[in-house]
Amino acid sequence: MSQLYTVAYNVQASGGVPSFSPDEVAAVLFGFGFASIILAIGCALTWKRNKKSLLIIPILAVGVIGYLSLDAWDRKASASELAAGKVKVVQGCIENFNTNRGESYPSKSSFKDETWDVGGEHFGYKVTSNAPGYHEREVRGGVVHEGQYLRVSYIVSPILKRQEIMKIEIGSERCK
Repeated sequence: MSQLYTVAYNVQASGGVPSFSPDEVAAVLFGFGFASIILAIGCALTWKRNKKSLLIIPILAVGVIGYLSLDAWDRKASASELAAGKVKVVQGCIENFNTNRGESYPSKSSFKDETWDVGGEHFGYKVTSNAPGYHEREVRGGVVHEGQYLRVSYIVSPILKRQEIMKIEIGSERCK
C-alpha cells in the first residue's frame, strides 16, 4: 500500500523564510558600530585606569555585528535556495526520537530541545532558535511524534550550514 501524506508544517504557508533587506542589514551594522564607538570613547574619557580592558567593548561589538551579519546573509541565501527549489527530501520512520520534556536544560549530548532521525538524516532544533524552519517540540504542540512515518523537506543553509526543516508531511501508515 502506498503512503498518503498530510502536510503538517510548511514554511512557505507561514510567509516563507524571513530575510533582511540590504538596507536593514546596513542600518543594524551602522547602529552597532556607532554605538560601540561612542561607548568606547565615553569609557576611555571617564576611566583613567585599565584602558586596555576597554578593548573588550569594541571586540564584543565586532563579534555581535559579525554574527548578525552572517545570520542575515544566511537567511537571505536560504530564501534563495528555497525559491530555487534546492530542497532535499527524506522519508521514513522516525528513529532515535528524543525530546526535552520540560526540563530546564536539554540533554548534554545534543544541546537541542528535540532530536530525531528520518531516512538516515539526523534532525535537531532548539525552540528558541531564530533560524527559519520548524522548531516546535512535541510537548508544546509540535507535529513530530515517535512512531510516525514522515516525509521531511529541508535545506542546508549555505553560510552557517544549518539544517532547516521547510516542510513536514505525515504518512498515513504508522511505523512499528
